[in-house]
Amino acid sequence: MNNRFIRGIKSGAIESIEKLKVEFKAIAKMTHPDLAGPGANAEDFIRARSEYESALRDFGRHRFGFSGASGAAGKRGALDRRVFYANLAILFKRGFPKSPRHEKESRKYSYYKYLVMDQLRAWPDPRGLAFEGFEAELLEMRRSDSRRYGAALDLVLAVLEYHAGGPPLARTAIEVAFKPWKESNGSGAAADFLGLLVGDLACGQALV
Repeated sequence: MNNRFIRGIKSGAIESIEKLKVEFKAIAKMTHPDLAGPGANAEDFIRARSEYESALRDFGRHRFGFSGASGAAGKRGALDRRVFYANLAILFKRGFPKSPRHEKESRKYSYYKYLVMDQLRAWPDPRGLAFEGFEAELLEMRRSDSRRYGAALDLVLAVLEYHAGGPPLARTAIEVAFKPWKESNGSGAAADFLGLLVGDLACGQALV
């Protein structure tokens, strides 16, 4: 394997697309003629860019060892709500939020988390970026306040059921349940992400 970026992805040193971009930018600064000056080797930059594009194109396969499970990987850079909610449902079936117990479980769990986050990066609403903070807050709730944790989990599961073809009246029930939850929990990643899901309910019946 001559691709430095793919080696880093497979070893775990490059654990995310954001990290991959940072690594490429660092190399570009040293090799691009416009950035590094007259002493730069343009051939080194061209090679680095080619390696970067190859690594980025199939990041999921390199990082997690398989790709496109259930055909749900979607097209990079494009928001597809069907893909997002399908992968979020799978992630919850795998026990979200959790700390996986072993390597095989960790790879599968991390893969679906990656697919969910890949869609959230394309979401126009920046609250999608609160997903990792949402996971951390849920884990803390599970340890310290099982009632809040259960209520948050129930909201997500109700949203997923609605998008899977639940009755239109379920939308009102979810919105009604979310309002007191948000009022009692204030601001934070959990409130932001749940607010994103609840605010997106208008799109639900178009998916069935």
